[in-house]
Amino acid sequence: MDTVNVVLPIEIFASRKLLQKSIITYSLYLLLFSWCFWQGSGRFFTEKYYNQKIVIIMPVIIIITVAMFFGEIINFNRKKPILTLTREGILIFEKPFEYLGRVNWRDITEFSEIATGETGRKITVYVNNQSMYINKITDPGKRQRFIKASQAHNNGILWIETNRIGFDQELFKKILKEMIAQHGPDKSTFR
Repeated sequence: MDTVNVVLPIEIFASRKLLQKSIITYSLYLLLFSWCFWQGSGRFFTEKYYNQKIVIIMPVIIIITVAMFFGEIINFNRKKPILTLTREGILIFEKPFEYLGRVNWRDITEFSEIATGETGRKITVYVNNQSMYINKITDPGKRQRFIKASQAHNNGILWIETNRIGFDQELFKKILKEMIAQHGPDKSTFR
C-alpha cells in the first residue's frame, strides 16, 4: 500500500462546483414555477380565468424551492469545513453528526464505498461500539432519527456523499485506509 504523506488536521469543505450547479438549478426551477403560477393564476388574477389547483399548489412549491435555494447559498458562503480529519479521528460538522463529536480512529473498524445512482458514491464509516457514540445524543427524538438514518446506511456511524466534498476523493479514501490501518482496532478491513 502506498503511504500517503499528508499533514493532519485537514479541513475539508463542501464542493463549491456542486453548490454552484445546485444554485443554478434551483434558480431555473424558481423561474419555471413562478411562470407556471403566473400563467395558472390568469396572469396574477388580471384575467377572467385561473386554475384553482395551480393557485394552491404553486405557492407551496415556490416556497419550498426558495428555502432550498437559500440553503444552498448559505452552504456556498459557509466558512466552516463540513468535516475535519485529525490525528485522533474524524469530525463531521453537519446534521445529524454534530452531536457525535470526534469519531476516533481506534474505534473505526472499516469503511465502505457504495454507488448511489449513476455517478454518485457514498462512503460509510463503521465503528465497533456504535452505542458509545449514539449515547452522546441527549435528545431522545434526535437519537431515534439518527438510529433510523444509521440503519438506512448499513449501521454506519458516519456517511457522506463523495461528490459533496471539495477534496481529492481518491486521496480522501487513501487517508481513511491508512489512518484506520495505523490506529484501528484490528488492522481493519475495507468493503
